[in-house]
Amino acid sequence: MSNDIGGIDRRGVPVGTGGTGAPRREAGQAQGSPAAAGQAAGNVQITNTADKLSKLEQAVQGLPEVDTERVARISAAIAQGTYKPDAQKIATGLMHSEQMLAQLPAPKG
Repeated sequence: MSNDIGGIDRRGVPVGTGGTGAPRREAGQAQGSPAAAGQAAGNVQITNTADKLSKLEQAVQGLPEVDTERVARISAAIAQGTYKPDAQKIATGLMHSEQMLAQLPAPKG
């Protein structure tokens, strides 16, 4: 059984609250399988994606939400009429974002 980083398992029961029922097996997973035995013993398996997300979350926690210096520079340039956005740089960034998003696995279901 995989747990969501946010603390809610797939059944919608908050982790650690003593939800009802036995641990849920994945489709095709036999009751006597090693994975089922690990779950019964209280072991938690985290997927590679969840591990990466957890590390990314830890890395960005120390960063400020807004770069106030950059906002002030751009605001001043706009007010002075000197702000000249680079359309090519913006388009390239958007295309890069789209390419990265296209590589993500499609949602299940």
